[in-house]
Amino acid sequence: MTNQYGYTLIEMVIVIAIIGIISGIALDFVTAPLLVYDQVRTRTELLDQGDSAIRRMVRDVRRALPNSIRVGTPALNQRRIDFFHVLEAAPYRRSSPAPFNDPNNRLDISVGDRQFNILGAFDAGSPLDPPVAPATTRVRNMRIAINTTNTDTVWQDAAAADTASGLGNPTNGVITGVNSDFFVFRFDPGGGLDPEDRIRMNIAHSFDNHSPTGRVFFVDDVVSYTCDTATRQLDRRAGYSPKDTFANTTTELATAIPSIVPSIMMDQVAGCRFSFDPGTEERAAIVSVEIRLVSVRYPNEPISLMRQAQIGNSP
Repeated sequence: MTNQYGYTLIEMVIVIAIIGIISGIALDFVTAPLLVYDQVRTRTELLDQGDSAIRRMVRDVRRALPNSIRVGTPALNQRRIDFFHVLEAAPYRRSSPAPFNDPNNRLDISVGDRQFNILGAFDAGSPLDPPVAPATTRVRNMRIAINTTNTDTVWQDAAAADTASGLGNPTNGVITGVNSDFFVFRFDPGGGLDPEDRIRMNIAHSFDNHSPTGRVFFVDDVVSYTCDTATRQLDRRAGYSPKDTFANTTTELATAIPSIVPSIMMDQVAGCRFSFDPGTEERAAIVSVEIRLVSVRYPNEPISLMRQAQIGNSP
């Protein structure tokens, strides 16, 4: 009789169990590094997105018109910041010595004035740089601001000037209306003196006071950043008309300016906090931006980013 060899059922079960144990241990060695890699990659991507968004925001805020920055109330965790964005700033002419003794060369704040010179000329390539004389540059949807010392006054004057200029009426206050177009052309006094650029507004405006620093600001936009915790987005809005009452929430903002579609700066935002220290004459103003990010895939690993920007807040 021939001997027959084989495996018993018990032996096969034991072998399968051992293979399963070994495979489980090996799988942990393989998947653990992959999981760590995915976590690091996800955090890095989220960190890069957040850093880019904050950089853009800080770059915008640094161009804010002096004393135009507003933030949301502490009760709403300060999730919104608004400001007027400055395209250019330049010294302007307050007096008219020869050969600039034409009254049109200087800004007269005692009456509704239409034109004045800046000291020198805009840089080549600037949107305000006029073409070769006698041609002019017509500038639309841009405001002119002088001596903006109070935040509430800036926003209230802008809203009032928008209404008046929209009707073609003269305006007054620290800032002109968005409907008050102006022209820029090169004024050459001759005699080897440097030329100056002249601003000519199509609607007369009476400014409250001269600037102590002698600067005029050209404002190209109204900008708002909102942290929407419902959609988990950091939104940027621009190009809307200012309101003399401050909309604190995203719902109020959307109601106030429904036609403005926000640009989404980033998503996966769990929370934000914006704060503003107006500073003093000796110390620059400071805007602080804090954003907390949470990945959808790894909700237990939040990322907090914080950046501060010094703002020249002197008018």
